[in-house]
Amino acid sequence: MAIGAIAFNTTGGFFNNETALSLYNKWGDEYFVPVREGGELVDAKMKSSGIAATLAPSLKIAYAINYWMKLYATTGFVYTNSDQLDGFFIPLESNDDNDVIQVSQIRISFKLRKQKYLLVENKY
Repeated sequence: MAIGAIAFNTTGGFFNNETALSLYNKWGDEYFVPVREGGELVDAKMKSSGIAATLAPSLKIAYAINYWMKLYATTGFVYTNSDQLDGFFIPLESNDDNDVIQVSQIRISFKLRKQKYLLVENKY
């Protein structure tokens, strides 16, 4: 379990420019940045930035391949207190929850040198 913060700067677009223009005409400059070419409106993108608090529960499994290598598999979620991380934050009923990021990783680590252990005699 981890608690922290994430800084974000997101620009989101739509695959269909007609959808973007329709949403821009409905919601305006508060939610969209217009894209103009030659003075003509051709597209609209959503843009957001800020800092969000996070809560990140995860599960990690480690396997020692040998003395020198370890393999790790991690999966979890990052819950935030913001709906603006994905760049889509129009206040619709179907878009009223904060953003959640699902994270999965497979990693391998290598030791660069053998550790030397010091044995200290306990005098007490």
